[in-house]
Amino acid sequence: MAVTLINGLTVDFSAAFADEATVTAISNANPAVATAANTFADGDIVLLGSGWEYANDRPFRVADASGTGFTVAGLNTTDTTRFPAGDGVGTARQVSDWVRINQITGLTFSGGDQNYWQYQFLESKVQKQIPTFKSAMSFQLAILDDPTLPFYQYLEEADADGLIRVVRFNNSDGSTNLYPVYVGFNNNPTGDINTGRTVTASFALAGEVVRYAR
Repeated sequence: MAVTLINGLTVDFSAAFADEATVTAISNANPAVATAANTFADGDIVLLGSGWEYANDRPFRVADASGTGFTVAGLNTTDTTRFPAGDGVGTARQVSDWVRINQITGLTFSGGDQNYWQYQFLESKVQKQIPTFKSAMSFQLAILDDPTLPFYQYLEEADADGLIRVVRFNNSDGSTNLYPVYVGFNNNPTGDINTGRTVTASFALAGEVVRYAR
C-alpha cells in the first residue's frame, strides 16, 4: 500500500524516431516476444504497429534485445481471442530522442469513462446494464510560456503534421506511464493580471496507456 503525490512528476516528449523495424512474427505469450531485425537495446521505447488492435499504436519497453528480436515488456498476448495467433506482425519504431516539457503548472485528464447498455425484461422490475466501451481519453498540460525552450518546436511540429507521438510520465515513485498521442498545441499565451502567461498542450490518446511499476 502506498500514497504518492503528483509532485515531482516530469514529462518527456518523443523528439525523434529511428527507422522502423519490420516485425515478422510475434508470440502469444506474457510478455510477447517479437521477431525483427533491429538495433534496439534493453530499455528502449518502441511504438508498435500491429495487426492486433489491442497492441497497435502503443508504446512498449524493449527487453532481452538481440539483433533478431526482442521482448515486448508489458504486452500480454496470451488471450488468442483478442490477439489471434499470427495476426500481430507489423512494425516497431524506436523513440531515438526525447525532450523534456518544462514549466508545467497543471495536468488534467478527460474521458476514459465506462459506458453501458441498459436493458430490462418485461417480467422484471429490475433494470440491468452491461459494459460496452470506454470514451476517448485526452489530457492537457498548462505550461508557463517561454518559446525559447527546446520542446516548443517539437510540439509545434506535432501539431502541424498530425502524426502519433509518445509522451512519457516519469513519476516520483519511479514508475513510468507511456501514452501514444495526437498533439494539439495552442502556442498563444493567455493569462490574467498578476499571473504568468500560460500556453496549453492537448494530447488525445491514440491507444491505451502502458504503465511500468519500475
